[in-house]
Amino acid sequence: MLAESQAEVDRILDKIYNDGMDALSIDEKNYLDDFSKHEGHPEDFVSRKEKMDVEHQKKGHSVVS
Repeated sequence: MLAESQAEVDRILDKIYNDGMDALSIDEKNYLDDFSKHEGHPEDFVSRKEKMDVEHQKKGHSVVS
């Protein structure tokens, strides 16, 4: 999971470098914000979208990503 998270952060940072902050979606901004809060424990990182998906699954709702 950590490698996938870091790959997503790298993709978003590349997008910022190439296109600027205004090019980011709300989800991408939230992802970076969530990831930055786990600097000391990146292996515990779960994005807010993943948390919502888990909560929906617990409630029996289908999740489409």
